[in-house]
Amino acid sequence: MPWFLPQTVLTTSRFRATRTFRRSAFTLIEMMVVMAIASVLVGMGVYSYNTISRNVVASSARQVNGQLRLCRSYAVAKREYVALLLPTSANMGANSLSGQYGDQAMRPCIVTVAGNTVTFKEFIKGGDWRFTSKGVGIVPSSTQVCEDVVLPNDTIDMQCIVFKPTGQLNTASTVTIDLYRNDLGAAQQDNKVQMSVNWLTGKVSYLD
Repeated sequence: MPWFLPQTVLTTSRFRATRTFRRSAFTLIEMMVVMAIASVLVGMGVYSYNTISRNVVASSARQVNGQLRLCRSYAVAKREYVALLLPTSANMGANSLSGQYGDQAMRPCIVTVAGNTVTFKEFIKGGDWRFTSKGVGIVPSSTQVCEDVVLPNDTIDMQCIVFKPTGQLNTASTVTIDLYRNDLGAAQQDNKVQMSVNWLTGKVSYLD
């Protein structure tokens, strides 16, 4: 074996070991690039989630709008007082059906009106309980209370929006309705839709 072979082998081994060590480490630039890509991906995910949330709330708002228009049209066509029931958890209290109907259900019905008293008469034929998308809550304001609403195995009072046979609201003030993701907590309720019902015309509009 030549005298220089061990030195060559040793040098080559050290060179390979050095190259192997250098390949196993990340440079500062590489780490910064990875962090930048991760930040972009996280931002895209948050944007997509917020977009989906807005779409879910907007879809529920269109559903409520459709039910309000149905009530108004039915009231004018049939010359009846018609209410859209909007039960809230606070209104239903500790009722066993609160979790099923509260803050998420709606249904049109015919009512009788005597002064400020609204009393349930019967549900509109062909109608049924409709619910917002999962996680979307309804918060109405300036509504009336419909007494003696008949539910399975119970009779309770519920919040409602009442239309006169003329198409106007039964109240002399505009009703507002907020729809929001009630499964995100108060800090994440920016993705909400606000609607109003004009008391004089009964028409629905969206608020900015």
